[in-house]
Amino acid sequence: MNTEHITAETQIPLLVDSPVVFHIGWMRTGTTFLQGVFQQQENIQLTLKNRFFSYNPYYSLGQEHYHTLVEGNDQHQITVDSDENYAMGRFKTHLREKNQQRYNYKAELNFVYHDIPEMLSRMKEMSPNAKIFGVIRKQSDWFESVYKHDVYHFGLDKTFEKFYLSNLGQAYRNAADYSRIITSFQQAFGKENVKILLFEDFIQDQQKFVKNLSDFLEVDILVGEKKSLKKNASTSGLFTHFHRMANTLAEPDPRRPERKVYQTLRKALYRLDSVAAKCGWKLPGQAISTAMQQRISSDFAASNEKLIKVIGNEASLKKYQYIK
Repeated sequence: MNTEHITAETQIPLLVDSPVVFHIGWMRTGTTFLQGVFQQQENIQLTLKNRFFSYNPYYSLGQEHYHTLVEGNDQHQITVDSDENYAMGRFKTHLREKNQQRYNYKAELNFVYHDIPEMLSRMKEMSPNAKIFGVIRKQSDWFESVYKHDVYHFGLDKTFEKFYLSNLGQAYRNAADYSRIITSFQQAFGKENVKILLFEDFIQDQQKFVKNLSDFLEVDILVGEKKSLKKNASTSGLFTHFHRMANTLAEPDPRRPERKVYQTLRKALYRLDSVAAKCGWKLPGQAISTAMQQRISSDFAASNEKLIKVIGNEASLKKYQYIK
């Protein structure tokens, strides 16, 4: 795989003067909601998905550039750097810039390079005393959500089975090996400075979930009106199938007239899916089969057993069926 060399030679000074917290993801675990909560806090200054640690041209600009990426707040107590790609170790490359076209996954994921150790090295160098927190989700549910998201937003045209076994699926399988990734962060920043929460707890009681996070960060976090907080919507298995079928017909060349036909069809499906959700229609169909759900659970069974030692919380891990 062709990638740019990711080791920066420039010595980078420390980050902003307030305590730094890295929100590492994972994607599809309430990250958008939490980012909205952080934006509402007077005691938190925030930087979102700045790609600073994953894109050499940005990283080499150093501390001054990083300051420009943080939303200024004179009353802040901490700085939260939130990017779900941290859990992926996802690096942007020049190859991606040249090859990527919106709504076109035909090129697979050859333009994205994954390297957790290099990203950790950069984060540790610039903020050695940082705190880390992330949210994980039972892998079978997480994969279904990720798959729907990529079909819906990025034109993925594979069945779930082919997606799971593809290069793209491998990148997500690496990210779903929670115990390995969490252990890497704990070794870099200290186990006491890494907090992992469960998405299932977030679904059950958002206020309690936020209170748990607030205690770890040692700042008060107030959740405002839910109407003002953005959340990424999910889509049904049936509409995921419709979107995927449309994606198989996609014309990737934006210069061809067929491209506009494809984009029009996608917009129509977006609207129809939104109407169905607002009307509360119970739509049939699953995005992934029961057999694939069982396979995913089996694939991560050994890794999830390690979570007991890595993050504790054995009762909840059993309750939500991460482990038996």
